[in-house]
Amino acid sequence: MDTQTGPARLDQRIESLRARLPAGQFILLMRVFNACLAGGSDVSRLHLTPQEQELFTPEVRGEIVALLGLALPGTHGTPLRAA
Repeated sequence: MDTQTGPARLDQRIESLRARLPAGQFILLMRVFNACLAGGSDVSRLHLTPQEQELFTPEVRGEIVALLGLALPGTHGTPLRAA
């Protein structure tokens, strides 16, 4: 039985991603995740550089949606609009 709270699961997932992803990709993931929390899922407004766009892989998008699902219970994540 999973007894962790939402915030604890979110923290655990973020730490797992920090350990698993290359630093640049993790930083981008957190930047986009925080932007989504603050103002929606339109990634194009972040003005990603060509290098950042390359790092913004389907895996990163999926992890952001998963993090949003943990951060915003009941939403099951938010679809991201492409950069």
